[in-house]
Amino acid sequence: VRPVDDETFVRARAYGALGTVLEEEGLEQVVEYRYVTSLRYDDFEAFKRRLLAVDPERAPRLAQHEASLREAFAAAGTWHDGAYLFEAPARLNLLRRVGS
Repeated sequence: VRPVDDETFVRARAYGALGTVLEEEGLEQVVEYRYVTSLRYDDFEAFKRRLLAVDPERAPRLAQHEASLREAFAAAGTWHDGAYLFEAPARLNLLRRVGS
């Protein structure tokens, strides 16, 4: 998806902002969970619809890179029970007010 919308920088900034929020709002981190979730798409068209539903302004970039995205989709996905499955790493940070 990077050619269409590279979120690496935005995600890094958001994660970095957690430190500021913790201090300013009197919060502490209880735990950080890292886990892998599965994403399921019937086909590339379903994946494409999802990308555009999130942000329709992606359409020109998606069209520009569609051939390479199709190849990457097929190569990265695992075909199982009539759909492509993708592993997606995720993180959840559980916070609480200090003294709670």
